[in-house]
Order: sequence, then structure tokens, then C-alpha cells
Amino acid sequence: MSEREFVNKNFKNIINIDFRTKLIMTMFLSLTVLSGKVQYRYPIFLFAISVVPYLFLLDIREYGKCIKGLILTCAAWAVSEFLPKNTDSFLQGILYMAAAIVIRMLPGIMAGYYTFISTSMSDMTQSLRRMHMPDAFIIPVSVMFRFFYSIREDYKNINEAMKMHGLTFIKNITDPARILEYKLVPLLVCSMRTADDVAVCAMTRGMVPGSKRSSISNARLKVLDYIIMFLFAGIFIYFVIFN
Repeated sequence: MSEREFVNKNFKNIINIDFRTKLIMTMFLSLTVLSGKVQYRYPIFLFAISVVPYLFLLDIREYGKCIKGLILTCAAWAVSEFLPKNTDSFLQGILYMAAAIVIRMLPGIMAGYYTFISTSMSDMTQSLRRMHMPDAFIIPVSVMFRFFYSIREDYKNINEAMKMHGLTFIKNITDPARILEYKLVPLLVCSMRTADDVAVCAMTRGMVPGSKRSSISNARLKVLDYIIMFLFAGIFIYFVIFN
């Protein structure tokens, strides 16, 4: 299954935005939530924009990751807002540190996940070319991008094969060696084979630096793209730079 077929089959999203918009949104959202002063001065606002990536995940029907991320984010905010702060408890210190990591890093990670999982390689390559990125950057990123799609499919196949033989995670949780033997080792072998296949595929597609290539991608910026880009850029400029 090609990366375009994978995206079209699994992610028929309603909010169809360009890869450049997703990239800019991820960058400015990550920088905003990483800013400590935004968390302390505008906690409600920061929580609101931290939920945005989960709405996009909901749009592409990634319900499991959306629910888990929301639960983790809400738990982290509850720890940071409602636990007493003036204590010397070691356990509370660990909880505060974990909550701060989740609050400041998880939204950016989920936005990046949405950016790459909901974009086909053709659309990403075309968007990068329109951003005037050099071929020395586009080609390695495209190869890596296709590699992740292939590894995702291999990982799903390995999990299905393990379930067929009754090797579930719950049964093997007391024996980590079996998980390494039946999941990690086959995944590493598949990764080595996939890396060679992807490199050959890039050569057969004529992905050579300096060559002009046609594309079937219809990637272009629409009104919604400009609204999202200016919105997140404005949020970053106002709340991080001028406050």
C-alpha cells in the first residue's frame, strides 16, 4: 500500500489543510506551550490551545490517541493547579515535574504526529518544493517519511501475528524477553529490509538532486490555511514575545 493510499483510506479528514499550514501550526504551538510565562500568566488560554491538536486527531479518527492524550493532559493540569505547592514531599515533586513535561511537550508532539500521519509523501514533497527547500533536504526527508509509513504497516502486521498465536502484551508482561523476541527482533529485521526497499524506490522514482519532477499532488494554500497560520503566528507573537 502506498503512502497516498494509506492516507486516503485511513484519514479522510474534514479539515483538509496544507502540509505547510500543519508545519507552521506545529512550530508555533510548540514554542507557545514551551514558554513558561504563558503557563503562569494565562493558564486557561494555554490549556485551550493545548487541546487543539486533539481536535485535529479527532478529525482524522485517531480516537484512541485523542482520548489518551486528553486524559493525560487533564491529569497533568489537575496536578499542577490543585495539588498544594508549598510542601517538601518528594512524591509531589516528581508529580509536578511529570505534569510540567506533559503540559509543555505533549501538545507539540501530538501536533507533529498529526502533521506527518495525515500527509501523503507527494503532498509533503510538493509543499516543500513550493517553500523553495533544496533537494538535498527534500530527498532525505521524503525517504524517511516513506520509511515511517512502511514501518507502521510492519508493526501492525507483527501485532496481528502475535495476537493470532496468543502472544498478547498482558500475557507477556511478566516475561519481557518474549516481547523482545517476538516483537522487537522481527521489527528490526523488517526495518533493515524496508530501509533498502525505500532507498531503491527513491532511485527508481528519479529523485535526484537538481532534477525537475512532475507531481500529481494538488497541494495549495486555501483561505483556511491562511487563517490557521496567521492565528497561531499571532498567538505566539502576542503571548510570548510581547508579554
